[in-house]
Amino acid sequence: MEKTGQLKQRINKVKNAVAAAAVLSGRRAEDIRVICVTKQAKIDDIAEAVRSGFYEIGENRIQEIEKKRMLLESMLPADDFSRLYWHMIGHLQTNKVQKAVRMVHMVQSVENVRLAQMLDAHAAKLGKSIDILVQVNISREETKFGITAESAPAFINEIISLRHIVIKGLMGIGSYVEDAERTRPGFRRLKSLYEQINQTLKSRDVPVMTVLSMGMSNDFTVAIEEGSNMVRIGRAIFGG
Repeated sequence: MEKTGQLKQRINKVKNAVAAAAVLSGRRAEDIRVICVTKQAKIDDIAEAVRSGFYEIGENRIQEIEKKRMLLESMLPADDFSRLYWHMIGHLQTNKVQKAVRMVHMVQSVENVRLAQMLDAHAAKLGKSIDILVQVNISREETKFGITAESAPAFINEIISLRHIVIKGLMGIGSYVEDAERTRPGFRRLKSLYEQINQTLKSRDVPVMTVLSMGMSNDFTVAIEEGSNMVRIGRAIFGG
């Protein structure tokens, strides 16, 4: 395990930065959900982050979720483990959908109708529903997954009738740039799209979206200032 003091310093730094950005956007720290992106983090460090109050865990790969669930269940008190909320934040292959539905609470990377239908079908077999976010390519980079902002309203309209998925909101990834300010326009566009779609949903008297997931270790404060209420943070917590 990394020196506990250094890990706790980073955790406190992230908490303070989230709180400050929330205030700048007229909200409270409690309004922002922090997803610990664990990837290569050591399991002891993940457990320490959970003990520090970070109960939401995000992973890019289903096999990593499977492994870390088993390890954390043996390390954490039952009450802490039962509070964990698991997010699939990476591209989800269709052959991993069945496992995803069993093991995660939210899939943040839904970008095509077939994936939405498969999630819905497997959730129906288990008699449950699963939360999803629609991934939008806000940076407009060809190397990134996600639908275009222009196609998002029609896409949501196409999958909204699926009964075993719950469209909780939108997810976007900013450009990988050193200057976080350069990600601001993309975040602003996604917030505007989020509000536009919610207006349409409200007019149809259907549940509106409540989650806007944008911002990572390099740009989460900018994302919060622009309206994000869910940030995905790995390196700023675990180092590396």
